[in-house]
Amino acid sequence: MKLLCALLLSFTVLTTAVAQDDDYVFAVNECIENNGTLAYYDTVLDAMFLDFKTEFQANNIPNSVWETVEKEKKYAKEGLATMLSRAYKEHFTLQDLELMNELYASKTGQNMLQNKSLSKKDKAYLDRFYNSATGKKIQNTQSEMSASLRRLAKIWINNTSNKVATILSEKGYSL
Repeated sequence: MKLLCALLLSFTVLTTAVAQDDDYVFAVNECIENNGTLAYYDTVLDAMFLDFKTEFQANNIPNSVWETVEKEKKYAKEGLATMLSRAYKEHFTLQDLELMNELYASKTGQNMLQNKSLSKKDKAYLDRFYNSATGKKIQNTQSEMSASLRRLAKIWINNTSNKVATILSEKGYSL
C-alpha cells in the first residue's frame, strides 16, 4: 500500500512538473511570437531552405522531395520555443512571461516593437512596465539574454540544417 501511495504521489508530482514546463514553453512561444522573434527565425528558415535548394540544384531534386524537406520547417519552429525557453528560464518566471506577453500583445507594445510613434499614454504605460520588477529584470539581463539566445539559436540552426541534410541524404541526394 505504501508503494502504491508513493507511486501515485510521484506520478502526481511528475505530471505537475511536466504541465508547468508545458505552460512555460507555451508562454515563451507566445512571447517570441508577439515580440517578433518567431518572424525573424521564419526568415532565417526561409533563407536556409533557399540555400539548400541552391546547393543541391545540380541534383535535380523533384518538388515532391522538397515538399517533404519543407515539412521540417514546421518541426523546427515548434522546437524553437522549447530551446529558447532555457534562456528565459534562467531569468524569468512564468508570471514574468505572462506580463511580457501582455505588454507585447498590447497596441502599445506592438507600436514599441515596430518603432512607431508613441502617445503620452503609451509612454506612461511603458514607463510603468519597465519600472516594475519584470521590466527591471528585462533591462538587467538584456546582454546576458542576448548572448544566451544567440548561442541557443546557433544550436537550433545547426540542428535544423543537419536534419535537412540528413533527410536529403536518406533520399539519396548529396553534394
